[in-house]
Formats: sequence, structure tokens, C-alpha cells
Amino acid sequence: MIENVLHAAIVMTTPVLLAALGGLINRIGGIVNIGLDSMMLAGALFGLILASQTGSWGLALAGSAVVGGVLGLVMSLCVTRLRADEIVVGLGFNILVAGLVRFFLKSAYGSSGTLSLPDVARLPRIEIPVVADVPYLGAILSGHDPLTWAAWLMVPVTVWFLRSTRLGLRLRAAGAAPQAARALGLAPLTLRDASTVFAGAMAGLGGAYLSIGVVGIFNEGITAGRGFIA
Repeated sequence: MIENVLHAAIVMTTPVLLAALGGLINRIGGIVNIGLDSMMLAGALFGLILASQTGSWGLALAGSAVVGGVLGLVMSLCVTRLRADEIVVGLGFNILVAGLVRFFLKSAYGSSGTLSLPDVARLPRIEIPVVADVPYLGAILSGHDPLTWAAWLMVPVTVWFLRSTRLGLRLRAAGAAPQAARALGLAPLTLRDASTVFAGAMAGLGGAYLSIGVVGIFNEGITAGRGFIA
């Protein structure tokens, strides 16, 4: 019983962790991304469709990341170029994408909220020999998919990126002091756009994890506010 709880905790942490890492980079760059939930929702839908049509979970993840990144770019341009309020834009994107998803499901598949497709390529589970048989430790470390491992690996990588790379330092400068960054020859708005694209891509991966990694179907409420939690 406890092992099942531990395993489920790791599984359900993955989509939130992916979106949170993207939101962190975005916040460091100077934008509070309230629209992560919309990008997760779009990623979940397109991930399921691509996983069914192509039979490849890798292509499904890539497509979900692209869809999330495109939404992130459009949102960022509204904030950085049109000078719209980031909170209002984020909330607007959540409402807009939810409505578009419902319209798409109804018009393309005749579905009223839930989409189940045949031959969906699910994320594979990796069983670690010996470790899988160890009580408690096996539930924590074994039986997880590649995206879960990638999400946890991204935590130290993100810390290293922000602290030790030139691009990370520039991103921090763009978020903390955009005028000073501009005086040094940097392009803070472009850096903010890039950070929002990254946040959208990570949220899209988090959404795809829900649809092809956890349940194997899509529902318009599949994110259940995980974008806001992130």
C-alpha cells in the first residue's frame, strides 16, 4: 500500500514539476506566467493525437512541446510587444484555449469533452533490475518513464544554467534590471520571449505526460489546475 502511494506521488509530481521548471525560468526572465494551464491543456490534446496517428511517443512529446512553445510565444508577444498586463493575458489564454479545445473536440471528433483514440503510443516504463525488488526504494526509483527521469534531472540542470552559464546570467539580468541589461547591449524583451517559449514547451510536455503517460485518453479537465499549482 505504501509503495503504491510512493510510486503514485512520483508519477503525479512529474507534470507539475515540468511546468514549474518552465515557469521558474519564465519568472526569472521577468514574466509571471499565469497561462501555463492553457499550454498544458494544448500539449495534452496534441500529444494524444500525435501518439495515436504516428505511433511514436517521442514524436508526440516533441509535438506537444512545439504547441506549448508556440502558445508561449504568442502570449509573450502580447506582453512584451503589445504591453498587455501579464496576469490578464495569462488568464485570457486559459479561457481561450479551453474554449478552443472544446470546439475542436466537438467539430473534429464529435466529442463533448473526452477523447479516446486507438493505438495510442504510451510512455514506456523503465524497470531497474535488482532495485525494483527492494521494498520502498523500488517504488521510488523503478517503473518510471523517461520523461519522469528527465524532469527530475532538469532540477539540478536548471540551477546550474541560472548560476553558471552566460545565457542564464543574461536571463537573470533581463528579469531583474531590464534597463541595465539594455545598457549593456542585451535584448531583454527577446530573452523574455525565449523564456516564455521554454515555459510553454515544458508545460506542453507536462500536459502530454498526463494524456499519454498517465491515463491514455484526453479530457478537457485533464490538467485539473496543475498549471496554476506549478
